[in-house]
Amino acid sequence: MPPGILVEGGVLVNRDGRRFVDETADIAGMVHPVMAQPDGTAWVVFDARIEDLCAYTLEVQALRDTGAIRNAADAAALAAIIGADPATLAATLTATSPDPFGRDWQTPPQPPYHAVKVGGAIYHTQGGLQIDGDARVLRADGSGFANLFAAGGAARGVSGPSYWGYLPAMGLGSAITLGRIAGRSAALA
Repeated sequence: MPPGILVEGGVLVNRDGRRFVDETADIAGMVHPVMAQPDGTAWVVFDARIEDLCAYTLEVQALRDTGAIRNAADAAALAAIIGADPATLAATLTATSPDPFGRDWQTPPQPPYHAVKVGGAIYHTQGGLQIDGDARVLRADGSGFANLFAAGGAARGVSGPSYWGYLPAMGLGSAITLGRIAGRSAALA
């Protein structure tokens, strides 16, 4: 799922029809709360307004093309798709703002609902190859490879070795900066 679906107001519900996280708190680390759900799955629930806002992404186009987006006229129909209790799901989808997770709603999804079943997966990588100040890849013993350089997401940078260090635009920033450093270093090698 493209992050915009959640940012624009989409919600994650588990098979019981309950939300379990502030979906906007850590987009890059959403894999962990999803994997902690029964069967390691969840449903992303959104509406036509949210889908239209994200329709430009290749991911939404692929979801449409493959028929992955399920449609439901109301919470009861969506509960039948998910296998959840209709009353529980209806209460979840009509919660007020801010909710128990601290999310301050602009506009929650409205019927008719759209939903996609998701599993926990890594959206992008953090960490990567250890490099020195010249963007040269380092061996385990700390010595550098003569002609191997890394930049962007392939190199460990200020984000650290895991998803928790992610900052928006860090991939682009490190790709540009380390790409220039790696290019200059390679030219001198």
